[in-house]
Amino acid sequence: MPHAKGLSDIARLVAAGGDESHVLDLVGVADRSSATGTIVDCAALDAYRRLADTDLAEADRQNDPERRAVAAGERQALLDELRRVTGTRHKPRQFAKHPAERAGKAVSGRIRDAIRKLEPVLPELAAHLRRTIITGTYCRYRPDTTIWELDGNT
Repeated sequence: MPHAKGLSDIARLVAAGGDESHVLDLVGVADRSSATGTIVDCAALDAYRRLADTDLAEADRQNDPERRAVAAGERQALLDELRRVTGTRHKPRQFAKHPAERAGKAVSGRIRDAIRKLEPVLPELAAHLRRTIITGTYCRYRPDTTIWELDGNT
């Protein structure tokens, strides 16, 4: 079988002999302290909201219909973008999930994919790995009584 990250993950889990491995170790991320944050600064959000209304009000004061039409279009585009970066109650949305959550999803997917690719070649091994590989924030190989020996030809 060709090299795949999922196979490397499986090999590391099997080699750990039942000990847990953090997903960030499996993906090679050393810093686990990354916290989530907001997509946009709250002060910037307030400034953009005020800006959205300023040009429109100025065009109204000068009784300039063309400028008002342009300002209304720009205001709508700005408000659409503000809606995209804010959630309920107009609070800033959070960045994507914590790196461990993203890594967990990636590791689980690539392990599933590797097992699926093993199925046609080694169906018994694939079934065994489906039963014994546990994924999540911490992953592990939960060995059972079956011993597998693979030669270099598989």
